[in-house]
Amino acid sequence: MINLLYDKISNANDDDLLWKANNNEAYNKFSQHIEYKELPPIPNIETKTTSSTSSTSLTKIDKSNKSQKKALMKPLEIILKESNTFVDFQENIKDKLIEFITKNEFNKVFGITKSSEIMSGIVNNRWNKSTVLFISFLFNKSVEYNNSIVSYKKDEYKETIYLTI
Repeated sequence: MINLLYDKISNANDDDLLWKANNNEAYNKFSQHIEYKELPPIPNIETKTTSSTSSTSLTKIDKSNKSQKKALMKPLEIILKESNTFVDFQENIKDKLIEFITKNEFNKVFGITKSSEIMSGIVNNRWNKSTVLFISFLFNKSVEYNNSIVSYKKDEYKETIYLTI
């Protein structure tokens, strides 16, 4: 098919139609390309510490060794990801969840206190223990939260949802 289309073009054998870069600077300015630049290494920070004997020693603190807080996905992001829904529908999903949580049947399952905590977590898009339990209930999976596994039905759920990015 490509050969047929190529033969139909009147100047198919004319190589002058192809633009050849004589000037690399002009080519780079007016074309789309990716330049890879190597980043300089992060230097180590040296600090002085003193001990009780007043002797001074130098210790190196590496920035990568500092404890970094893991980035958690928001509850609505997890719900969209697990339900394979586009981000465009986030507000619609949020409204439907709020409607679902306000039903009396929901309060009978989770209780009034947990239902209000789940509502708070969904509306504010923040994590709490009740919101994690609700996501476990919603997707029939266990959820890893604060270095522990939270599950609505501990014996039945084999899959686990991880909240870290």
